[in-house]
Amino acid sequence: MLLPAVENNRLLALKKKSDFEKLKRFGKRIFLTPWLILNVAKNSEKSMRVGYTISGKVGGAVIRNKLKRWSREIIRQWAKENALGVDVNVVFKPKEVGFYKKLQFSEVLGAWSNNWQKISTIG
Repeated sequence: MLLPAVENNRLLALKKKSDFEKLKRFGKRIFLTPWLILNVAKNSEKSMRVGYTISGKVGGAVIRNKLKRWSREIIRQWAKENALGVDVNVVFKPKEVGFYKKLQFSEVLGAWSNNWQKISTIG
């Protein structure tokens, strides 16, 4: 039985360093765009857990939090319809100065929308 990926409208979080390291080492790397990468692997908990890796080089705290907020909402909407037992680490790669400041929600949504099937094949 798959547990819900979203509990009380909140995503389950990856918290342990060892979970992030396992994903990097054994997970499948999916390149959504040159600036957005996912590390994805099945988990034993039968629920979707999500973690974020966003370097300070991406931008200030406001920019990094905005990117996490946008990604969290996109994943939350998708996870309500698709119960997968996977761990996902969302990695935002550093780009030139001002790139993320100019980035629009529609661009992030488009990057995710075009690649959900790649995630589904792992789960």
